[in-house]
Amino acid sequence: MDPITVTRTIDAPLEEVWEAMTDLDTMPERIAGITHIERLTPHTHIQVGARWKETRTMFGREATEEMYVTSLEGRTYVVESEGHGARYRSEFALSEVDGGTEVTMSFDAVPLTAASKLMSKVTGPMARRAVQRTVATDLDDLAAHFSG
Repeated sequence: MDPITVTRTIDAPLEEVWEAMTDLDTMPERIAGITHIERLTPHTHIQVGARWKETRTMFGREATEEMYVTSLEGRTYVVESEGHGARYRSEFALSEVDGGTEVTMSFDAVPLTAASKLMSKVTGPMARRAVQRTVATDLDDLAAHFSG
């Protein structure tokens, strides 16, 4: 799957948006799709080596995946996970624009098993649309946190 990229401009200062996006313990308060975070390392904020289990509602069902931060440079970080025969990579990049903050999230999935490779061919377009909606909704939720 080619990476899915969604960008939102949030009407809030960069440092406030960064704090909101990197505070693991309060993520479920800002992102409706995330129902629970269980930290597996003592890190309360995003940093290389931080690991947690994230429970989300996806396709009407709860799913839990172990996530880990693999890169942090400036105001960009990468979160990865593996499950269901695939490796998932999400990159979050923040930049200041006109007194607000532009947030770009890119998501990529690489099938690792024969079964997941076959499934990605069969369900590819449908899964891509669903993931794009989820990413957009997450960023909309984050923006709404600052607007109200």
